[in-house]
Amino acid sequence: MSAGVVRTRRRSRGVWWAAGAVLAGLVAVVGFDRSVLRATWEALGDLRWWWVAAGIGAEALSMLAAATGHRRLLRAGGDEIGLHSVLGVAVAGTAIASSVPLAGAQVAAAYSFRQYHRRGIEYAVAGWALAIAWLLSSVTFAVVLAAGAASSGNLLAAGAGVLTSLGFLAPPVAVILALRYPAARRLVTRWTGWLAGHARRLTGHPRVDLVATLATAFDRMAGLRMPTARYLQVSTCYLGNWAFDFACFACSVRAAGAPIPWQGFLLAYGAGITADSLGLTPGGIGVVEAALTAALVACGLRASTAVTAVLVYRLISLWMLLAGGWVVMMFLSRATRFDPGRSRLGPEPEPTAMAR
Repeated sequence: MSAGVVRTRRRSRGVWWAAGAVLAGLVAVVGFDRSVLRATWEALGDLRWWWVAAGIGAEALSMLAAATGHRRLLRAGGDEIGLHSVLGVAVAGTAIASSVPLAGAQVAAAYSFRQYHRRGIEYAVAGWALAIAWLLSSVTFAVVLAAGAASSGNLLAAGAGVLTSLGFLAPPVAVILALRYPAARRLVTRWTGWLAGHARRLTGHPRVDLVATLATAFDRMAGLRMPTARYLQVSTCYLGNWAFDFACFACSVRAAGAPIPWQGFLLAYGAGITADSLGLTPGGIGVVEAALTAALVACGLRASTAVTAVLVYRLISLWMLLAGGWVVMMFLSRATRFDPGRSRLGPEPEPTAMAR
């Protein structure tokens, strides 16, 4: 076994140990008060299962809304792809992003590229769609975060929420600028190449020469356009993605038997998503639970109720999607090479191997 593989495995184990330590720390903090731990256990046994089912339905609609928006973007290149294919790739990509330490988002993006290309979508169109999806998803989340900050009634929290929402816009805006200005394009290409090299050292993926691929793809991507009405439709889909996920979070609180503390509740949700986006642990394990629990307690919920609600929400939005994503991935790996009615592209070329 090579030294690089050994280092990669050690880093992976280290990240998972860190996630477990954070989660154990949260349990320990709650466990100091045995009454809280006992009340949490009792609340888990008395869940309102209708609300749990409603939360599962809301999360399913959240994924469907995002897949619908992404499909509209993929069709901008003139190719057709079924909604079931886009939804399957999205669920599988989510599972990868939540499972791979440190470079989950990059590996998930590489996997999505590969799957879309197998279904007749050009790399340039897939890259453009991912960039625009990233932008619109970030913009709509920034709107959600700003709305939560404004409704919190706390000036300091509102200011922090607005600043965080602006931070979410920086990366996708850089990609959009790269599509319009050659200097920005070269900068993004170098930055992406650096990230790809780091991800390759950790995981062995992606195996394609992303720098060369991006240089060619950016030229094609710069010529892709959609009517303004289509952008608005896609933005609505991504806003629905966040809204339904927020509804799942609200259903989780109701499943724990508590009324929803509306003042600051939207900001509490934003705090959890922000913690997840930091990528400190796979799937935000431990970090998200701690952030959401603390935010719900700050909203006025009892600690036991907050922990119960967070556990239900994470079971639906992380663990169920994670399990489903790996099952879908097995089916996708056995799927036929092309869907009926997709692009005119010929057989898929073999990727160019990168030197390690």
